[in-house]
Amino acid sequence: MVESGLPAAGFGQRLIRAVGRLPIEPPDLATGESATPASHRDLERDESSASSSSAIDAHPSAKTEIRSLKTGHDSLAYGVPNAKPGTIFVLSRAGGVAIEPGEGRTVAFGRHPLEVDVRVGEDDPYVGRRQGMLTYRQTRWWLTNTGRLPIRMPYSRMLRNTDEPVPLEMGYTPLFLSGRSGRQHLIEVVVTDSQVQSEVVDSVPVGWRLVEDERLVLATLAQKYLSYEASPLPLSWQQVTEHMNRLQPGAGWTPRRVEEVVDGVRTRLLHAGVPGLAREEIGDQPRYAILDNLITELIRSTTLVPTDLAPLKLA
Repeated sequence: MVESGLPAAGFGQRLIRAVGRLPIEPPDLATGESATPASHRDLERDESSASSSSAIDAHPSAKTEIRSLKTGHDSLAYGVPNAKPGTIFVLSRAGGVAIEPGEGRTVAFGRHPLEVDVRVGEDDPYVGRRQGMLTYRQTRWWLTNTGRLPIRMPYSRMLRNTDEPVPLEMGYTPLFLSGRSGRQHLIEVVVTDSQVQSEVVDSVPVGWRLVEDERLVLATLAQKYLSYEASPLPLSWQQVTEHMNRLQPGAGWTPRRVEEVVDGVRTRLLHAGVPGLAREEIGDQPRYAILDNLITELIRSTTLVPTDLAPLKLA
């Protein structure tokens, strides 16, 4: 059953919007190299490093102000702990790190556990051993692709290893890697500022409650939105049906059953006061407008977040 009342607006909505505002001119990075400074630990470290830690606490190299995020940590779209403005949080399914800002500090991500701070796609040979770097320079965090795979940023922007570093805005930015056999690997990034901190503490959006099948169906329907593609559209009932039958062989999913699941959620949210979900409200808009409004609300309220792609075997 859905929670009564409207979910709170704030953090999730602001972060989703923030990723579209990316300046295009990087500062002069001299040689273009992202060398790790003495204030940061050697990336060729042993297996006791943060990337293999399962705790959320101070990193062993305390002077670098690094915290480890354990495997299974909640999506960063739900919010981050209170931290110094400019702190960057980087998270994959294998865990992650949080590091305070400091000139020349870096966070590396990729496949090899001894060469990176955040492991991603460790069993996927398409992902680079050291796929990308986040470097703090001139009061900003900059993303550099150091691997062969393009890094897909929000709204289908592709960052290749021949491109200049890209600055990240404050807020939430999901990054995607397309690996072997169509696998999608997700790296979540949050850069904090004073406004983010107050919103995280005071007004994290309240998500609508979904049962397991509803979440699977809706995440499948909304996968292009959750992947932050440019101009996303909902999948068709038939596409969702085919995917659900691959996920749950023998469950007997049909387009009619998929439609009924989605319509049940739409009806609950409509009765709770969410606008744009009634057929008479959309007028001459395309038929998918109601689905677009439903998906937008589920993402705005952080009911659905990019990590919901993982059970779909896409990430």
